[in-house]
Amino acid sequence: MSILNGGFSLIRFKLGSKIGAEALLKGLTAFKANDVLTAEKNESFGWASGQNFLDTKFNAEKIAIGPYFLFCFRFSSKKISSNLLRAYCQQEELVALKDSKKEYLSRFEKSEIKADIKARLLEEQPVEYKAFDCLLDSRNGVLYFTGTSKRVVTEFIRLFETS
Repeated sequence: MSILNGGFSLIRFKLGSKIGAEALLKGLTAFKANDVLTAEKNESFGWASGQNFLDTKFNAEKIAIGPYFLFCFRFSSKKISSNLLRAYCQQEELVALKDSKKEYLSRFEKSEIKADIKARLLEEQPVEYKAFDCLLDSRNGVLYFTGTSKRVVTEFIRLFETS
């Protein structure tokens, strides 16, 4: 993880109240990261271990480093590149045109082809992970977060407040 290994950018949050180990473990466990991705929801957010973002089992010894707590915010997603989707759609549209003996396909037919291809490719696509370190200074009520993009920070705040 970047906090333990060297250079990084971060955002600092001053917490309204101090968070103890028990409360933190309860929140991390309740909203741990998972890989349940569906066609309707191709992404998920959750908490994982600071040492290994695939580890979602929490205990005090694993996350405590002196007065600090180290964990990570994990983002899991399945994405298909637009170029790949477009190439598959073009192939399928040509086959459909040839089979139907029409001059062109309707917008509805094209959208059905695209939806079918997207569903098929998403099943084959591996899950992609991004992990962002979180370091909680329990003495001073400060949380350091290595995510800096607007979307990641927004999702992090939403999940942290929920936890």
